[in-house]
Parts: sequence; C-alpha cells; structure tokens
Amino acid sequence: MHGMPKQVQVEYRKKFGRHATTPTRKSIHNWWSKMFETGSVNRRKKVKTRWIRTELTEAAVLAKLREDEHASTRSVGRQEGMPSPCTIQRILKHAETQMRMIENDGEFLSNLLFSDESHFHLHGHVNHHCFHYWFDGSPQWYQEQPLHSPRVSVWAAIGMQGIAGLIFIDGNVTGEDHF
Repeated sequence: MHGMPKQVQVEYRKKFGRHATTPTRKSIHNWWSKMFETGSVNRRKKVKTRWIRTELTEAAVLAKLREDEHASTRSVGRQEGMPSPCTIQRILKHAETQMRMIENDGEFLSNLLFSDESHFHLHGHVNHHCFHYWFDGSPQWYQEQPLHSPRVSVWAAIGMQGIAGLIFIDGNVTGEDHF
C-alpha cells in the first residue's frame, strides 16, 4: 500500500488532466482499505429503526440530558433516533387536516380512493415505481433488462366500495389520461 495513493493520483491526472480535482491520498487509502475489508467501496446501508416512546426510552433521553446539561433536545433526539420536530409537526398537521375533512364531510371516507399503476413487461419483469434490485454481497451482480421492451400498464384503485379500475393502458400514461 505504501506509495500507492501517489501513483493513483498520477494516473488520475494523466487520464483527466493535471488541473482536474484529484482525490486526496487519504481518500484513496480509505477506498483501498474498504475494498480490501468488505469487497466493496459502497457505503454500508443504514438501518433506521422506528423510535417507540416507552418509559425506558424516556429514561435514556433524560439520562443523556442529565449527563450533558448543555446538550440540546434536538441533538439528544437525533442521537436516540427520534423523529425531528418538523417531521412531527408535518404529521400532526396532515392528521388534523384529514380529521377536519372527515368531520365536515360525512361522505369523505366513502369517496376516498387509493390508486397506483404498474408496468408489466412482456419479457416477465414488473416495474414497480419504488422497486429496486441490488445485492450487497456481490457488487458485480446485475439484472439485465431490455431498454425499450413492449409492456402493458395497469391502473387500479381501491376504496370503500371495492376495487375500481383494472384499466389496461397501452403506451405511456400522461396527465390527460388521469382525467
């Protein structure tokens, strides 16, 4: 490893020009170490657990505030994985708006629909909008898919009266199609 970051910097400048912003030796060393240890230079996936308010978690927060009386509640909350005050306010505002709509309109819930669409490709792949493939164990793994394969799009909605739709759409869905 000795001297390797310098050689990488030299090769980088040869390829991208001497005025290109070159990675620091420390960055190169860290990437090499990470690749050697984990087999990948990708960052580890953060596991975000939901915060649940219990007597034990409240005691942990109070203990941290006693340990460091100058700590802000926001920093302690962040350390404990609590949602930010802005997130809580946004959730409460949305819930209050929904409750007002239910109180003001007795038919609100019976008129509420949840809808989505999905694309079914003829080669077998289903394209969900928030659906990703990756494999942490092997950075070389990939799933080959045709660029512009023939597909069928399906739209559906569900509400109090049951399922609405199952509308099959050939081609792209545009804003006009929704109305």
